[in-house]
Amino acid sequence: MVERVLLARHGETDLNRSGVLRGQIDVPLSPYGVREAQRLGERIGAEYPLTAVYASPLLRARATAEAIGRAAGLEVLVDARFSDMDYGPWAGRRPDSFTPAEAAEFRRWQEHPAAPLPGAENPRVVQQRALEGLAACAAAEVGCIAVVAHEAILQLILCDVMSLGLERYRDVAQHTATLNELERHGSGWRVRLLNSTSHLDEIGSR
Repeated sequence: MVERVLLARHGETDLNRSGVLRGQIDVPLSPYGVREAQRLGERIGAEYPLTAVYASPLLRARATAEAIGRAAGLEVLVDARFSDMDYGPWAGRRPDSFTPAEAAEFRRWQEHPAAPLPGAENPRVVQQRALEGLAACAAAEVGCIAVVAHEAILQLILCDVMSLGLERYRDVAQHTATLNELERHGSGWRVRLLNSTSHLDEIGSR
């Protein structure tokens, strides 16, 4: 049985910096994101005896997970339940491109994060699949595992672990290439480390 789970967000992409809604658009890491992933992998390899590395199927998460896997001597296992939220017709767009009606819908979503954007995946459904993925991976392995996913996925998992209402999931900051640590607590988990980015100090912030 897994006793410790490391939750990591993928490194930076060019879309992160441009403010585009990404979701399931498959984009690679930026050059800076590659450096972030390398530093994250080095930190995890030095501090944790990993037994498995899981990742979202999207390229930015897999590339980050591969950096962790290289440092730990492990192959990456892909699990689609950790894929980013599907923003449907909103993906690939910036807020300044919205029509007035779309802008109103987007503002409503910002004010009420638990309500999905029209045509997008419901956050409650995303949370459920992410938690199911976490439970399945934790049951299949022993020791300490890493899961590399996306901002919303990690926010939704941590929101549940910390017993926060779904409306507050976007209050949980998750920087690119960040590290979170969960440890088993009774039948569930508790947070030991949240949004840690000290491993990025040497390459500077963006």
